[in-house]
Amino acid sequence: MITKDSIIHFVKFSGVSIFATLLEYILFYFLTPLLCMLMSQPVADGLSTAICYLLATILCYLMNKYYVFKTDEKSIKETLKFFAVATPKMLITTFMVPAVILILKTDSSIIKTLINVCVQTVLFFAGYVLQKIWVFKNTEEKTQN
Repeated sequence: MITKDSIIHFVKFSGVSIFATLLEYILFYFLTPLLCMLMSQPVADGLSTAICYLLATILCYLMNKYYVFKTDEKSIKETLKFFAVATPKMLITTFMVPAVILILKTDSSIIKTLINVCVQTVLFFAGYVLQKIWVFKNTEEKTQN
C-alpha cells in the first residue's frame, strides 16, 4: 500500500540519487576528455564511467545510510550488501555506456553524457527496490519518523 511515508521515503531516496548522479555526470563530462588524451576513447570512456560511478556510489551510500534509511548499523554486512547491489550496476554501466558510444560513433561529450543518463535511469529503479527490500530492510520503521 502506498502511504504518505512511503512517498516521502521515495522522494528522499530520489533526491539523494539525483544529487549523486548529477555529481557523477559532471565528473564524467570533465574527466572523459582528459582521459582521452592519455588513452584510446573506448578505454577512456569505460574508465571514466567506472571512476565517476564509484565516487558517486560512495556518496550515495553514506547519504542513504544516514539520511534516507537512517541506520546506525555498525556491521560491515550492510556496506557489503550495498556494494553487492552497486557493483553489478557499475559493471553494466561501465560496459554498456562505452558500447553504445562505440555503436553510435560519437565524440560528443554531451551525447556520451546523455547515454550515461539513459543507462543510469533504468538502473536507478532496480537499485531502489534492492536497497529497500534487501540492503536497508531492517531500517524502514526508522524512516517513518
